[in-house]
Amino acid sequence: MTEMRMKLPLPENRDIIGVLLFLALALRLWFSLAVGLPVPEGPQVELAALAQGGDVGVTVAPLYVLFLRTVSALFGPYAERVIFSIQGIAGAAVVILLYYIAARISSMWIATVTAVIAAIYPYYLINGLSYSYGTMGMLAVTILVLLAVRQSRGRAAHAIAGCIAGVAILTAPITAFFMPGFALVFRRRGIFLLCVLIVLVPWTLRNSIRVGMPVPVYGIEAYEIAKHRYRLNHSDGVLRLVNDIYNNASVMVSRGGVAEFDDQSDNVRSSNYMRAYSYVIIMILAVFGLLKGYKRSHRPLLVPVAIFICLVVFFSLLRRTYRILSDYIVIFYAAVALRLLCSWFRERRTSPGQDQIASREISLNRGKSNLTFTCAPEDTF
Repeated sequence: MTEMRMKLPLPENRDIIGVLLFLALALRLWFSLAVGLPVPEGPQVELAALAQGGDVGVTVAPLYVLFLRTVSALFGPYAERVIFSIQGIAGAAVVILLYYIAARISSMWIATVTAVIAAIYPYYLINGLSYSYGTMGMLAVTILVLLAVRQSRGRAAHAIAGCIAGVAILTAPITAFFMPGFALVFRRRGIFLLCVLIVLVPWTLRNSIRVGMPVPVYGIEAYEIAKHRYRLNHSDGVLRLVNDIYNNASVMVSRGGVAEFDDQSDNVRSSNYMRAYSYVIIMILAVFGLLKGYKRSHRPLLVPVAIFICLVVFFSLLRRTYRILSDYIVIFYAAVALRLLCSWFRERRTSPGQDQIASREISLNRGKSNLTFTCAPEDTF
């Protein structure tokens, strides 16, 4: 009986969930099956090659490579489309998980808008069309956020969360930057961290033996730690450090340089413009929503991503592709901002003759008595 409050809002909202799932799946599968495949570039080239075989080394996530190789072995020449389709399905699952998360800590209205934004968000759609940890890492992080907002007290739930966290790190190394935040929001953090370590020990030992020294699961290059940034033996060391951290922070919140799109094909350029400028709109709304609509119940959602962003900004070389892991918080607070704006416009449109918009009188006649009740407004969040 004590766990009844943890039930997910599924039965009464199956129609909404069905529509959201259809929208998210249709868009992602269309992108993965009907759109021309992009040419791998940068780190994607290495992952695309590892899908066919080769040494994984100490800087590559083993579970993601295992996924690539399994699909390549089963589907041969069609493997690339299948890989992107599976990543699209994972992206659709993220949309539904975000609906559950938002419904748990806010209202059904905000949950629905959060899921709709996530379903059509261009960055989420395009990211699945690449050899990248992004979508799978995002799925694991979203599951952990859902477990965090449910706030279970049981040992089993925290053990499961710890195992999922370990799997997340073995799927996308950069998700390790989320773990300090999750350790803060989970109540039984000792069990959580113990299970994380148990999952990671085999791969950590394997890499430590290969390198000849202890490593933090992977070689340091996997996390893109900017070690040179903290060598302050030069006269301009501190100034350069501050400048690098500022550049990282600006990249984390920027739309991306439009100039870098000029040499790309028309299709790629248009998709990148759409991705960049949609982020600008959502980010502006999110800042407003965070400042005006933050509640204490949002803490399990906000703390892990806030610590992740701080660690990435201060220590990582930072690729913009990492931003996909933290965009769920931007999408949620954009939905909160839209709810606030809708409430404001509704109040503005209501005529002054209605007196107090926030209350209404209900008169009940029972025989000779006339009883009047005043109902407070529903919480808009």
